[in-house]
Amino acid sequence: MGETVDILRDRFGIKISQSKVESLINSKTSVGRPEIAREMVNMGVVKSIKEAFDKYLANIKLPNIKTAAQTAINIVKQAGGLSVFAHPWFDTIKDREFSWEQLESLIRELKALGLDGIECYHSGHSREVAKKLIEIAERNNLLISAGSDFHGEEVIPSIKLGTVSVEGDSASCLQKISVLSRLIGN
Repeated sequence: MGETVDILRDRFGIKISQSKVESLINSKTSVGRPEIAREMVNMGVVKSIKEAFDKYLANIKLPNIKTAAQTAINIVKQAGGLSVFAHPWFDTIKDREFSWEQLESLIRELKALGLDGIECYHSGHSREVAKKLIEIAERNNLLISAGSDFHGEEVIPSIKLGTVSVEGDSASCLQKISVLSRLIGN
């Protein structure tokens, strides 16, 4: 979040106060671009969260640094969770023009750092994309995850909570993960 706030300040002259940043970090919710967008609305910089994304946040691309991935994986593991690469197709092939081979290579690197799974089912994935991601997960012995990428109706109104369907063995796998996580207290 800090890098995004710094870029907003340096590139666009939008100053989110340090006290507000600390308050967001110390809150009980997750902090990311949607929360920054809400603060931009509160500050009167933009009229809507959509405008914040369209004008500013969608254009801020932060580098994915291996050290940051290792830190994130470690934090998730220390909390007793499973680390999953969320929407890998959007973050690599669609947005950064990776090839499928480059994506799989990145996933192998992340697995070496402790990655447990990849999000194969996503509200923005076609069946073909989901199938390719499942194949990558299976080849690399990774868990298959699913998510709608719902961050609130005001962020992307077309994405609804719980709208991603999972098929076949993947559904069985997700049910087992859910049961196991409840058994170990997550």
